[in-house]
Amino acid sequence: VTIRMRLSFHSNMALLRLGRVSSAELLRRLIGHTRFSISPDDTRPNLNSAMFEWNESRIRMVTTDGHRLSKMEATIEGVPGATASLLLPLKAISELEKLADEAMAEGKHAGAEAGTPTVTLIPSDSNAFFEVAGGLFSVKLVEAQFPSYKKVIPESSSRMARIPAAAFADSLRAVSLAANDRTGGIRLTLAPGTLRITSESPESGEGVDELPMDYQGSEITIGFNAKYFQDVLAAVKDDGDEVLLGLSGELDPAVLRPAFGEEAAKKYDFVAVVMPMRI
Repeated sequence: VTIRMRLSFHSNMALLRLGRVSSAELLRRLIGHTRFSISPDDTRPNLNSAMFEWNESRIRMVTTDGHRLSKMEATIEGVPGATASLLLPLKAISELEKLADEAMAEGKHAGAEAGTPTVTLIPSDSNAFFEVAGGLFSVKLVEAQFPSYKKVIPESSSRMARIPAAAFADSLRAVSLAANDRTGGIRLTLAPGTLRITSESPESGEGVDELPMDYQGSEITIGFNAKYFQDVLAAVKDDGDEVLLGLSGELDPAVLRPAFGEEAAKKYDFVAVVMPMRI
């Protein structure tokens, strides 16, 4: 874990208290879009955690379990010249999620005149402190090396599809019932105008569904774990009616993004990467 601050901790603490780092709602949004890809394996602390990055006016959370990765970031009211990179354990993420929910509930009960519940980040050498709803929450940072996530996210995809998000989620839910219980594997076949989803197992037989989509590339079939796609779609269900699916080769990862509206796209950026599997 590294913490890069241009001023001393005490000076930064004073500066950070002067401005709102984030709203409780935004913290909840960051966690809700990334928690699903944190590894539950506490013997791998670098994956059983979330990378929380703050760079002046941008705030970011990244998680990966080695099979998939999610990154959510947003524009905030920043503090010039201050940056932080903090590796937060899963248990702390769970507590922060609860605190953010409580702060939002209290803010809703108090009414608009009380203002938006805020979260202030105060980093130190081995801990991070979050001020939420008037309370101070201390987190012991994970001492491990988080994967170089920027290298995992493809810079571009040779095939791009625009898919109705709700219909995609429904199809995955239905077809995955026939998937192998151990692997959860399904096949996605992209052809011009159509997405075909299939699965099969000796116990459940075969599952097949098709749905229309906006895609004009060449046909390709790739296997994936259905749950990984379902988790992404659940996380972005309120971000728009469509998702963008980027693919290149049969052994390359899938890239998923919500089709944000014009205003949301100015503030938020989300990407999920899912590794393929042989079926």
